[in-house]
Amino acid sequence: MLSIILRRQLIKIGDRLEQKRIRLKFVESETQPFWPQAWTPTASLRVWNHLRQHDGDYDIVHFPDNTGIGYFSSLARHEGIALQQTRFVVGLHGADVEWAAMLNKRYPQDRYAVELGVFEQKTAEYADAVVAPSDYMLEYVRSRGWQLPTAAFVLPNIVKLTSNSSSPSPTTSIPIDELVFFGRLEERKGTRLLINTLEQLYSDPDTAPPSLKMITFLGRDQPDVKTRMEASALLGEALLSIKEHSNATFDYQFLTTYDRDDALAYLQGPGRLAVLPSLADNSPSTVLECIAYGIRFIASDVGGVPELVHPEDHNRVLFKPLVSSFVDKLRESFLAKIDSTTPLIRPSPATQTASQDWISLHHHLVSLPFPPDSALSRPSPLISICITHYERPHLISQLLDSLLLQSYTNFEVVLVDDGSKSPASLSRLEELDSIYFANSTLLANRPPWTSFRIKNSYLGEARNEAAKVANGEWLLFLDDDDVLKPHALRTLVDVAFRTKASALSTWLDEFATDVNPLSPRKANEELPHRRTYWFLGQELGAGLLLNCYGSGNIFVTRSAFDAIGGFSTYREVGAEDWEFYTRLALAGEKQLVVPEELIYVRSDPSRYSMVSARL
Repeated sequence: MLSIILRRQLIKIGDRLEQKRIRLKFVESETQPFWPQAWTPTASLRVWNHLRQHDGDYDIVHFPDNTGIGYFSSLARHEGIALQQTRFVVGLHGADVEWAAMLNKRYPQDRYAVELGVFEQKTAEYADAVVAPSDYMLEYVRSRGWQLPTAAFVLPNIVKLTSNSSSPSPTTSIPIDELVFFGRLEERKGTRLLINTLEQLYSDPDTAPPSLKMITFLGRDQPDVKTRMEASALLGEALLSIKEHSNATFDYQFLTTYDRDDALAYLQGPGRLAVLPSLADNSPSTVLECIAYGIRFIASDVGGVPELVHPEDHNRVLFKPLVSSFVDKLRESFLAKIDSTTPLIRPSPATQTASQDWISLHHHLVSLPFPPDSALSRPSPLISICITHYERPHLISQLLDSLLLQSYTNFEVVLVDDGSKSPASLSRLEELDSIYFANSTLLANRPPWTSFRIKNSYLGEARNEAAKVANGEWLLFLDDDDVLKPHALRTLVDVAFRTKASALSTWLDEFATDVNPLSPRKANEELPHRRTYWFLGQELGAGLLLNCYGSGNIFVTRSAFDAIGGFSTYREVGAEDWEFYTRLALAGEKQLVVPEELIYVRSDPSRYSMVSARL
């Protein structure tokens, strides 16, 4: 029943938007499980899949900074994988992690919050242009270390009057008898400041406002960070305490379900003063709406708020986010004599041209030429495919066959057997030497392939031994049961050339069977336990918590590999790939992840994450 009701509501919304020449499209769900599971990467994947399927359909794509849903699309475009004829614009409205959460004291507490911060920041950094509604927000993110594109603009939000309020109505001379907190019920918006101000206001019975009859909270309820209680419950308790310990006689109410039009209609009622005591704010539409509709208001002069009010009217409505300043402004408002001749609060001049400025920005962006693809003129460096093997000979041929199918052919293969002892392994390795490594016909016009054996030394040392005899400018490390998709090497070389990265990793196409994933399958027949395993890429903050960089399938320059001394050689410790990526990052080497499953990898279906993904 709920889905039917929701579908009907969405159809109605779509019909209304269609009348405004706006099409509402819904992105499709992913075709296979996406792991590790979290809302932001899943949403970002769905957007990336949609844009890739419709590559060329959109001239300009707008993303918000918060939620980071544009990250995978932005990363892919940065790497030249797709969307090369589309401009990306990111609106800086206040990133969830770097701005809103910090100011509400909701600090990152797990890997997903840390990764969200990366999604948001990189989406902005990879954009063609960023647009903030205030100078404040541009400078804020720069102070947080964001490397914004050169095209960074300030364009105020647009507030359009409703049909029944085509012009602001003059404020009547009725005295103020109701304070209306206008905004979400969260600390950043000034809920605590308001309570502290009311306590101060009623601390002296002689100066308490006798006309105040009602305090209204007009905005969405929010859970308190520490107590997890709804903010309205905590605010109600605080207001009751003020009434119990002072001569205050006001009532209070919480209007938490009003939509925009209902809220503005309520604020236009007689005797109401909207209060917006934010501790930090970007460019709140609430201020613009109060100005546009002639609503009496006062607001703290924080963030981008002063940029919305005409400079000559600042003293009339703005106050510092301090109890003493707030008290003074409230008392001034209670005493003010407002009649039909009192000038309305004026907007800043910049807000009056915002609509045209947005149109001009789009004309400018579509007029810019796209740069040529640098990969078209790239060289074809020699790649050394370094494969480690131990007691798993029946799967190597699948990997070697996938290498022969690569569209990029300038590579050599170095296979090192890490001390296999079973007769089956030794026999099969001899067969592979004959079939592949010593087959001059098979390797005609190709760089030579090499195989050798060492005493069992564990994975890190085996990879280092393979690298010692490798001749390539680039090294690609693979396990013996991996299988490359035909375009894998060409994609890696192209991305590396375009981005000047020293190392790349890729997403993985995981499955659990010995069947060759490149072999033809019957219609609707899928590989068992198949899923996409995604990685974030180079980020030291997230990398302290987990390996967010990539798998052991590392594509790295010889110079970067040598500079950090190769892989750790500790036995039975594991995580040598995580350590390798971390040392690359600490050495200042640039590493990226390709947001595409270029490699089939096998995984144990009994592993916890694969079991939980199926539940």
